[in-house]
Amino acid sequence: MSVPIHEIRSTITPLRAIFWGGLLCLIDIYYKQLLNGEGWRFDILSDVVGALMIVWGVYRLSLVRVSEWYLTAIIFVLVVAGLMVLDAVHDHFIYPMPKWLSLLMQLYGIVVLCANVVFCMAMRRLCGAGGLVKSEQSWQTTMLLFLFIYLIPLGLFQAASAIAMLTGESFSFAIPPLLMVFAVLFVVPLIHLFVSTSRMAREAAERSSEPEPTSEPTNEAAAGPAPGGI
Repeated sequence: MSVPIHEIRSTITPLRAIFWGGLLCLIDIYYKQLLNGEGWRFDILSDVVGALMIVWGVYRLSLVRVSEWYLTAIIFVLVVAGLMVLDAVHDHFIYPMPKWLSLLMQLYGIVVLCANVVFCMAMRRLCGAGGLVKSEQSWQTTMLLFLFIYLIPLGLFQAASAIAMLTGESFSFAIPPLLMVFAVLFVVPLIHLFVSTSRMAREAAERSSEPEPTSEPTNEAAAGPAPGGI
């Protein structure tokens, strides 16, 4: 199914909202107060606001009709984004979490990582349906960045942590100080998401400015009036 170019252009604002919402969730600047291991924290750059921006953006994208696969993928991402809002609210409260809840949070983290990759795949399908070849390739790169920088390393880490909880064994992972320099890599996929969105906007604008194809004259019109005509 092909998507009209005006519908492609209508997705740019939701995509930018998703980018800024993701950036708010990624950057944590907070104040916390503890007493006997319990308390609360106030996130200056609120994750709740960021998660709500993502929910709104994904919901708007779900209104675009591309294919059954696209709709299923976007609904999955929308459900995960809704859980992100609940998680952001829950994160304001500090208390000793029971083992079952800690395990659930580890599994939830893996689902969020998978949703990032599925989202990029859906955007790639959207660009393909709209005939935006360069944008489709750009979203392919964004998907690979989320896959190799987020899903595989962090997913394996969270899976190992979940297995350790189930088996009752301790699990720790030491990061050498020099490797902290590579923490900037975790911003790269999100930045490339912004780049892919900008390419979509630019390519869609170029397609909109293209002149409409003119219809070819019919054989009868090209041949002139029939013999005996006036």
